Amino acid sequence: GGGGGGGGTGGEGGFGAGNGGGASGMFGTGSGGGGGDALGGAVFVRDGGTLRIVDPTFAGTYSVTSGAGGSGALSGSDGEAWGNIFFLDGSSSGGVGGSTTTLEITSGVITIADDDALAGDGNLAVEGGGTLTLAGNNPNLDGVIYVRDSTLAVNGSVGGASIIGVNAGGTLGGIGTVNIINNNGRVAPGNSIGTLTAAAAVFYDGSTLAVEIAPDGTSDLLDAGFVLAYGGSSVEVSPEPGTYTDGQQFTIVTASTDFSGAFGSVGYAPGAELLFSLSLAYDDPAVGPDTVRLVLARLFFTDLVTDPNLTDTANALDDLVDNPTAESGAIISALTPLRGSALNEAVRQLSGSGLGGAGQTVQQGSRSALGTMTGGGSGGGAGTGGGQTADAGLVQFAMANTGSTGLLADFGMAAFSGMETADAGSLGRAPGNTEVWVAGIGGFGSRDADGAAVGQSRRYGGAVAGLDYAVTLELGLAFSAFAGTTESDDDLVETDTDSLVLAGHVAWSSGPWQIDGALGVAYHRFDSARRLPALALTATGDRDGYEVTGDIAARYELAVDGFTLAPVAGLAVSWLHQQAWQETGAAGANLAVASSNSVSVQPRLGIGVSTEIDLGGGLVLAPQAEALYVAEVGDRDSGLTAHFPGAAVEFTVPAVEEPRHSGAVAVSIDLMPSDGGWALSAGYAGRFSRTSQDHGFLAGARLRL
Repeated sequence: GGGGGGGGTGGEGGFGAGNGGGASGMFGTGSGGGGGDALGGAVFVRDGGTLRIVDPTFAGTYSVTSGAGGSGALSGSDGEAWGNIFFLDGSSSGGVGGSTTTLEITSGVITIADDDALAGDGNLAVEGGGTLTLAGNNPNLDGVIYVRDSTLAVNGSVGGASIIGVNAGGTLGGIGTVNIINNNGRVAPGNSIGTLTAAAAVFYDGSTLAVEIAPDGTSDLLDAGFVLAYGGSSVEVSPEPGTYTDGQQFTIVTASTDFSGAFGSVGYAPGAELLFSLSLAYDDPAVGPDTVRLVLARLFFTDLVTDPNLTDTANALDDLVDNPTAESGAIISALTPLRGSALNEAVRQLSGSGLGGAGQTVQQGSRSALGTMTGGGSGGGAGTGGGQTADAGLVQFAMANTGSTGLLADFGMAAFSGMETADAGSLGRAPGNTEVWVAGIGGFGSRDADGAAVGQSRRYGGAVAGLDYAVTLELGLAFSAFAGTTESDDDLVETDTDSLVLAGHVAWSSGPWQIDGALGVAYHRFDSARRLPALALTATGDRDGYEVTGDIAARYELAVDGFTLAPVAGLAVSWLHQQAWQETGAAGANLAVASSNSVSVQPRLGIGVSTEIDLGGGLVLAPQAEALYVAEVGDRDSGLTAHFPGAAVEFTVPAVEEPRHSGAVAVSIDLMPSDGGWALSAGYAGRFSRTSQDHGFLAGARLRL
């Protein structure tokens, strides 16, 4: 302050101001000088500037003390103390157009707990990506606080004529009180769940009100006098863990004076979804504040899953929501944020797709083994479908459906033993003859995806050995062992199978007529691994299967210009029982699969042609070919049902269906001496439909004892 002579004393200087001098008086008695103002206990910014704070704590106690007025005839007034830490000088042009000081917090959180920590009519811009927390009361700030790509948490108060402008990328939070909020970024009341109070708040297009909710019905709240929300603004919801209920409501905004406009949308924060839809309800009562309420409505997986083939599994998941088990929480939590194709895929993985279809496949494999047995290891084995299948869709040997008395098998037998005597019984083999044979079989195939069932690729390999003895009828006994692997087209399910088949057959012939029948029993061991990437889990399981399989066929031979034509008809029947089994390793995503029975009934009709070529030197070559139509009139899918551990609702495991109609072709060749003492055979067979293809190969040898 100014001073003069006459005995007046100068006022004391405050921080940031000089001492006031004593003022001279007309009569020699001086007035005391005014005390110096104290402005900014730590930082005094004049006309704006940038303050870069890398890692400050402001851990010390800061304060400013104003100067006392000087003494004299008239004592000077004391100075004022503003801004214990920051004083922002607006240079008489504060507010939106005033000088702006930039506080750059590059990381972490700076907490200022002092009261009156910020003061002045200048502006403050908080930026740099860190967080500034104001825990004290700041009544003397009249400028604007800009929040740019950073967070401002007000847990005390920012009063005066201040405005908090939240820019895009900035966030305002806390449980304190502010004056005016102009939001172009995010306003997130509370530190966890809490209330932020404001005199007024405006939500511009592109801005967000972010709130947390809790199962007990509490939520973040913006409590303001006046609120204006433009149609491009939104509400973002972050639920705390726990159980919510259908129709539960949360008050997220109160406006004591008026709420004007409406938020344009409401949704969950990324990755925070509940199995509830969100809506906003606006209340404008005659008495009391306007309110905005958040309302939850239960969603169902049966509504969210867009693939109708997955409805059965989705219904079981809805039951887990209503009746949770000890291990179901992780599954539901993982599924809840998913929508559209991502949810469909996750539910498909949970459904066990890729495990189904195993039953039909092993049934075909057993029939292929029977076909090889009746073919006796000759080229007929390829024609009749010798081969094996493994769990979850290992290819049946392509011509398994042609049955035990496939045309080529009979051609092979006739070419083999009919050389010796045309009058011999049982397909031309002389009574009392005994023969042993062995064959190796392999193949591959595929099934296209079918609804929720993933496509499959299949491969197998194995061996068959047998003994035949001819009396008035041809009798045979054979044993086969096979191993195979089935893989789903998405590489998520792989099943290995070991199978054993024991079968006997009997054949009768009279003139051009031949009838052949076979009956066998089989044991199958299935070991599967099912990966679930959506849950980062793998489920494994094993089970046993038992089968009774049989086949009967008839053919009539016609000699035509050195060739033999033979119409053939047959019927293959199989009954398969699979034991119940429980997966392990995937917690609540494991499947408990019920025991099942399936029946396959396959009639067939076709024609074959064969001939014999004399190679000289006592060797004969016998090529053969065959074409057939095959139908499936029994069970075409797996028939497996499953449920999640501890749950009551079962669902059908999706499985590719075996083709209803298919065509088959086969070629084989036998090499043997004219006396029929031995034979070597090789063959190929293929079976094709619109959604499947199978290829099988056979090589065998026979020796007469």
